[in-house]
Amino acid sequence: MTDSTIPPITLPPAVGGLVRSLSSPLPQRDAQTDLYLRSMRNQEKADSEMWAATMRTAIATDPGVAAEADKLSRKLGLPVGDAQQDIGFLRAVSTLNRMREDRIESTNPVLYKSMGGLEFARKAWNDYEHLSNTERWGQAIRRGFLTSARGRAATRLAMGAGEAAKSS
Repeated sequence: MTDSTIPPITLPPAVGGLVRSLSSPLPQRDAQTDLYLRSMRNQEKADSEMWAATMRTAIATDPGVAAEADKLSRKLGLPVGDAQQDIGFLRAVSTLNRMREDRIESTNPVLYKSMGGLEFARKAWNDYEHLSNTERWGQAIRRGFLTSARGRAATRLAMGAGEAAKSS
């Protein structure tokens, strides 16, 4: 489709009066420029391969487990990369540390006694937060009822003592 009898199209003069025809060869690059361009292409290729490998690994990972492993490893001061390999162990250590920090024997005596039984402990160790909060709510409600009952008893005594004083 090219006809060699047609003269090449030339571009209008550019800055400095340079005219370049479309058929003229590209300017030659020196060795340093070629080396730079090759290294840039190689770096882009390496970056692309690294990104693809990272995405393949990330897609194979459960995001919830990854976030939990990250949180637990930072909390326990362990390397983040190793945390996902044994997330069950990290959960157990974190739960035991929380029980110690909460002083479970004094703050949750019923749960503490229940965890002493292997059958219950096997099923409930990983639900410590929920069970602990439930027991604490129960304690608060019981204290509230006791306070209310004491208040009513004190009121009846005061009213009864007041009525006894009126009748005498």
